[in-house]
Amino acid sequence: LYRTIGSGNKHWWHLAALAGCLHPRFKYYGISLNPNSTHIVLESHTDMTTPLQMALVAALFACAATTVSPAKPLLVGIHYFGGWYPGPFSHWMAAPLPSQRSWLPDWPGRTPILGLYTTNRTTIAAELAAANEHSVDFFEMLWYSPDLVGSCTQGMWPVDPNMRPCTNTPIAIMVNDSTVWPPLVGGSSGKGIRFSMSYSNDLCNAGEFVSDDGLARWRSFAKTWVRVMGHPRYLKVEGRPVLKILGPYNFLAKQCSGNATLAQSLISQLRALSVEAGVGDPLIGGGWVSEDAPMPERRYQGVNFDYTGDYDSATRSAALGNCASTDVVLPWAELASYNDGERWENHSSDAVPWVPNINGGYDMRPTGNRSGQCTYAEPTLAQWKGYLQKVKDALQTPNARFGYPTGNGDVQAAVTLYAWNEFAEGGIIAPTQGQGWMKLQGISDVFGGEHEALKTDNTATALATPSRSISWWWDDDHHESADGLIKFCTEHRDIVTRVMMLCEVFTCIAADWANASAPKGTCTNNGGVGGTVTGQLSDKCKQAIPALTKLGIKTELWLGEDDSITSARYQFAHTNETAASLLRIAEENPGLSGFNLDLESHAPFFDSDRLAYHAYLHDMTVALENAPGGPLRFSADLECRNPATNLMMSNCTAVAASSIDRIYTMYTYNSADYYEWVTVQLAPALETVPLDTLGVGLGCYNDAELNATWNVTPEAAQDRICKLMNESVQEIGMFLLSQGIKGDPGQLFPPLYWIAPLQRFIRGESCNAKVAVAPHCPNSTLGPSGSAWHQGGYDNDWECCTRNTGKSCDTVCAEAECLAAGMHWLPLNNSLYPFTCCNNHTNSKGV
Repeated sequence: LYRTIGSGNKHWWHLAALAGCLHPRFKYYGISLNPNSTHIVLESHTDMTTPLQMALVAALFACAATTVSPAKPLLVGIHYFGGWYPGPFSHWMAAPLPSQRSWLPDWPGRTPILGLYTTNRTTIAAELAAANEHSVDFFEMLWYSPDLVGSCTQGMWPVDPNMRPCTNTPIAIMVNDSTVWPPLVGGSSGKGIRFSMSYSNDLCNAGEFVSDDGLARWRSFAKTWVRVMGHPRYLKVEGRPVLKILGPYNFLAKQCSGNATLAQSLISQLRALSVEAGVGDPLIGGGWVSEDAPMPERRYQGVNFDYTGDYDSATRSAALGNCASTDVVLPWAELASYNDGERWENHSSDAVPWVPNINGGYDMRPTGNRSGQCTYAEPTLAQWKGYLQKVKDALQTPNARFGYPTGNGDVQAAVTLYAWNEFAEGGIIAPTQGQGWMKLQGISDVFGGEHEALKTDNTATALATPSRSISWWWDDDHHESADGLIKFCTEHRDIVTRVMMLCEVFTCIAADWANASAPKGTCTNNGGVGGTVTGQLSDKCKQAIPALTKLGIKTELWLGEDDSITSARYQFAHTNETAASLLRIAEENPGLSGFNLDLESHAPFFDSDRLAYHAYLHDMTVALENAPGGPLRFSADLECRNPATNLMMSNCTAVAASSIDRIYTMYTYNSADYYEWVTVQLAPALETVPLDTLGVGLGCYNDAELNATWNVTPEAAQDRICKLMNESVQEIGMFLLSQGIKGDPGQLFPPLYWIAPLQRFIRGESCNAKVAVAPHCPNSTLGPSGSAWHQGGYDNDWECCTRNTGKSCDTVCAEAECLAAGMHWLPLNNSLYPFTCCNNHTNSKGV
């Protein structure tokens, strides 16, 4: 396209036009060449009619056709932090850790849409699918040493102690669970999202690689990394896996005690192990090299790195000065202008390529950090896209060396973004309740042209949700017949996967059934020891099994509550005998699909018991899986508590890795309120039992103790089920299914308000889980700090607060403080109980 806008005889612009043709970013006095097209724009003050001028135009178009090649392909990566898991050490918790208070209620906009915990495989699957659909090429996963807290991978896969920490669980899921990955386009070597690792040694020990033990530790790390780098979805550039040492300074100065020879030797060992394993010579990078740190020499902190890069880059121009306060929110432009490509020329002559890093935001206020870090406002979509476009233009500048080195001396253009999920620090690309999908949409809009081969229809994001199921406990002794059970299951077939049936077959015939004065936990079968499978299936169960089987509902035999430690130990020592008894029952009762063990002894439980229990569950599971008539499922009922006590029923950690088909936690049946249910009852099970093994029990009954409490409200049913959906829980255990018991035909459990939430669960739907907010307590106006209001009622009700009685603040004073907080005063006998103030009208006891 050209136009004439006047007359004159100056021809200096001819040279400018030629220069514009030769350099795609050149624009001078109205002459420009779009680097992504062959359009030339000429704005001239001379008449374009002479042969010379017309020849020049022709030359320009020829130049455009021959020198403007397609833009250099590039890789877009995003840093990924796996610190989001249940428990007091999670980074969802307010500092300092460990903590019982989450910062998320104060910052609800940072709640991730795709899943709260990075220890859940459905969260990982959803994140990979979303990033893949929005033109992201890889996640750069932070890998941490095994010294960190948590053991989220225990029992899930073949043991690698270096993958044990919860922060490494996302990597373990990616490596061990192929179902989380969206399909590649074009076969196994085709287009699709991948992952790499960055050794996050910002948390490290002084001298940890120096001694013989230290060298063994490094070799152990290296072997783990090589195994991970061998994964088919690991990021490779021309066949070389990409790995970064996040903190080269720490690596040399702290971990290698300043010994540069040792540092380089360790890197060489890593390369040798990788080559020996057939994974290839890795591209090893050094991190935390900012825009303002040119690298004229390859050797950096004692190591010859293949490339350098950065992580958070959250600063601004020195001319603007330091940030006086984290609470001052600065304009987005001050962050964007610092690392949008304008300063990258500092690395134009580096000895090795530099992978630039840009920021998705920075606001550390939820962490409680007040160390003078800058805080920046979030960008608008237009600002974000403009920022990304400048980055893309800088990456595609001819002769730019920003990215990973290739074998021919060129560079694979690449950029990393901070970060997918630094939710507490504000580096957030992942979709959240506050910013929605804006950041990902901007990446797709700007970089999508580079990634058309990654685009598929939306079904690529709809990875199969693990099959959800709902099991119901039913006690035949409470019912005249199985008619009510069959009727309920027929009418609600969609929410009944299996029925756990108590059918007059027990491992312990409790002595107190016949004699109320008999000690609890004693049995009458097997000479008072218990432990033998005793009894025959009742006629009611024989009526129900074929009817439910016809409906497609599975039936399993609940072996009854067994409170005897001698019964448990007898079973542990007689696995073959117990297995033979159960196999015989299954053979005699076609349609039974499994057995449920319910050991609830409150006797002291020793290490030898834990080992025996673990072995028993494992061996029983194997025996039943190999049943002559086909596999039979084996499950156990426990109460996962944290900290685990020395009771058999509360220590889920002891048996989680036993390979049993399902562990149900009964601790989640009821609670004082939603906050206590999430943080006290549910969290220990999520921390200790793999999701593919866990079943979460919910109490759907009512009695004198539960009447008029939170547990028996529609809100409690809906909120708990929604939370389980968000936690990717695959099975719910409902206790108790009762459709008219003996003497009370009107007793119908579950109440109808349970039906709709359970239907949403079984359909695989999603929801926005309610945030568990700790109840507040009144302000103490008088008295020493030791007598201040604190959480927990006299019956451990978490919706209540108590204050010690004393002269400094009497009953009148305490009641006034309670009412001033908008709470409800409980008139109690304060010679026996402390002052008590509750958020609800009644506490969990109905008082």
